[in-house]
Amino acid sequence: MSVKKQILVDLMFYLGLPLLIWNFGRGFTGDYLAMFLSALTAIGYTAYKFFFEKKYNVTGLVILFGILLNLYLNLISETAVEILYNGVYLNMAFMVLYGGSLLVRRPLGRIFYLDYRKMYGEARDRSLEKLRRFSRGRLFDGLTLVFILREAALWGVRALLLERYGVEGANEVLVYSRLVSYGFIALIGGMVVYIDRQWQTL
Repeated sequence: MSVKKQILVDLMFYLGLPLLIWNFGRGFTGDYLAMFLSALTAIGYTAYKFFFEKKYNVTGLVILFGILLNLYLNLISETAVEILYNGVYLNMAFMVLYGGSLLVRRPLGRIFYLDYRKMYGEARDRSLEKLRRFSRGRLFDGLTLVFILREAALWGVRALLLERYGVEGANEVLVYSRLVSYGFIALIGGMVVYIDRQWQTL
């Protein structure tokens, strides 16, 4: 699937359908069920991508962790606004996860990159051998830091909008969260391209 088509499909499942379900469904089902189904659309699509793309590696485990934690929090929530706040808690959990990986000197950005190289056909033994000769290892710390900043930005946007508007800010939360996500996807993509150029010289 081309990048343009992938973005359109992502927008449909992460933004279009959730907005549609929330805005047109809440009058029939009530706020809680409409928000639960809205969130379930994105969770289900993420789970489908995980199994369809067969990301059975550390990157995939992190994705699976997010899916299961999000689903669990939504199942124990009792109101629509609690479901919205689950996104805030999820961002906090990922900040701790990424930050912890830096503290133990095993930055997840490095692991994600090695998984990315394997996905494009580079044997893991070859990647590990090149990693020992890679003199710009701090780039992986920087990549991990960007992941932390992404979660912090999403946390801030969601928390601010929910504090100001409550459940009536659901549309804004979905739209602005997606805009922030795509902004950081572009930044992360640019960093990966830069790292790749250094990597290819080894």
